[in-house]
Amino acid sequence: KIEGLTTFDLSLLEADDQNLFESLRYETLHVPLNDVCGPESNARAPATDAIPVSLVYREGVANPLATVLLSVYGAYGTVLSSSFAAEHVSLLRRGVCLAFAHVRGGGELGVSWHVAGKLTKKPNSIADLEAVCCHLRNSYGARTICLKGVSAGGMLVAAMLNRDCSSFEGAILRVPFVDVMRASIDRSVPLSAHEVDEYGDAKNNATERRCISSYSPYSNLERLRRRLIRVRNSSKPVAPLKFPRLLVTAGREDTRVPAWMVAKYVAALERILLDAGVDVAAHLNFTTELGHGHFGLPGRHGKSIESAVETVFVASLQ
Repeated sequence: KIEGLTTFDLSLLEADDQNLFESLRYETLHVPLNDVCGPESNARAPATDAIPVSLVYREGVANPLATVLLSVYGAYGTVLSSSFAAEHVSLLRRGVCLAFAHVRGGGELGVSWHVAGKLTKKPNSIADLEAVCCHLRNSYGARTICLKGVSAGGMLVAAMLNRDCSSFEGAILRVPFVDVMRASIDRSVPLSAHEVDEYGDAKNNATERRCISSYSPYSNLERLRRRLIRVRNSSKPVAPLKFPRLLVTAGREDTRVPAWMVAKYVAALERILLDAGVDVAAHLNFTTELGHGHFGLPGRHGKSIESAVETVFVASLQ
């Protein structure tokens, strides 16, 4: 069951929203693994394992998974929280399905699940996210998928953008860790020693450097640029260029993911979109106003402001 759902104080809600709780359904999907580490891997998850995905949605509608907000983290052995919160009410009222992808790198299935998504196995986390997106689209009829990643989760979302920007319609990247290579090499970057333990040492280990260079979002923006330019310049009939709408945030005083790291990523992405003929104003929204530090706006109403902006963004995709 969703943590906090049964203990949530319904008296805080209006009558219509209290009735909403009676129509909610919670379930867990198990998406087959999509391992990308190759035969040399010695830390794969067992073949019988699958990626757990927690869902909560409103019953009684034609397609309860038509619009999905898919959250992901997948790092440090941390369990992605699927606890219920007041800000979820507005999204559920609009028929949005809340999904939480517990990909490798997290701690949902124990230490082995974490190990299977760290260091040179980090590409597994990205592959798991891709597998979940495909499963929701092909098996559950999801028409609109909005990814959401905070910090290390934002890294996975940004990596997915480089890999296949057409696989989702929108994405929220809150204080995303987008330059893994720089953090692994430059020890002046905040928490760089901590990141080396999770992602690898690109400065002193050639194998780990090659792995990081294969997925680090900022380092792989050229892959995205080539794909967009190829579609734009194609003389053959192809599907129209599809690029998701992005909401990217940075904290001006963030001591974990520096604002300059996110800003240089956004600046590079903007140049790529301009070269590809993508409407930047319609597809790329960047702000440093939603967080003074790594954990968002301070004060009593800080969380509510952040949630309101994200809710409006998700609703605009429907």
